[in-house]
Amino acid sequence: KGFKMYISLSAAPPSSSRTGGSFQFSRQQVAEHSIPAGPRKSTFSGKQITQTQRLAVTSRFGCWSRCFAALSKEAQRSPSDAENQLNILRQAAFAVFSGGSRPKPAEVADSLLEVEKAEKAKKLGRIDLKDVAGQWTVVFVDDPRKRNNLERFISSRYFPVKNRQTFIVAEEKNAGTFDNGLFLGLFSLRFRGPFRWYPAQSRLEFTVDTLIFKLGFLPSFVKYFPENKLELQDRKTLPFFTFFLLDAENGILAGRGRGGGLALYTRVPTEEIVQDSFVVS
Repeated sequence: KGFKMYISLSAAPPSSSRTGGSFQFSRQQVAEHSIPAGPRKSTFSGKQITQTQRLAVTSRFGCWSRCFAALSKEAQRSPSDAENQLNILRQAAFAVFSGGSRPKPAEVADSLLEVEKAEKAKKLGRIDLKDVAGQWTVVFVDDPRKRNNLERFISSRYFPVKNRQTFIVAEEKNAGTFDNGLFLGLFSLRFRGPFRWYPAQSRLEFTVDTLIFKLGFLPSFVKYFPENKLELQDRKTLPFFTFFLLDAENGILAGRGRGGGLALYTRVPTEEIVQDSFVVS
């Protein structure tokens, strides 16, 4: 029983016949260009190898080629490339208090991802809690989990509201208080609670046990949540920041939260510090 092969081409071979917009080849033509069934042997260095062995060698060589190509591509990334990514983050942070142009959100988002990869490839536990202590402001946030272009565009943005995140270290080792404040005109809202620091992962786990609301010169409204004490919480559910970048010289900090979002911070200059971060008036 014969069989037919149909191949769509723009021009037919001299001995083929065109049928219904395709080219029909005879069994003889197909047989002349086919690999015979069964083990095909050939001579290599005086030994015979089968077609299966040849394909195995070719496949292994192809794998090695891809591996070497990937390594070569990674090696081509010069130190200046990593420095450029850092410079984009520095420029974005510098513009908050000093003015100047800000990089495009997409550039900052990509730089955060690249810097995170590079920093994680180095070593863990490189960030000291004393260097995190103090007051910071969120510059930029991004959620790389968003696959849709529109969702990613919305989630990658400069933080639109004046904010302060303050970390005060307690006398107890690797512990302290976290204060996150949002300020809009006469309105302010602060979330406060204890934190624990895990140096091996550069991770700060915290909980919120106090809510402080203030409007103008009116007395502050304070709400306590005693059930949210840190020692009563399950670590599997605690919010956290895992910091992967600390540039103390330029005052920038970057980390990833439990939800997978990325954030870029810059240290608040002395004249811009909210002095009552830990005072309830």
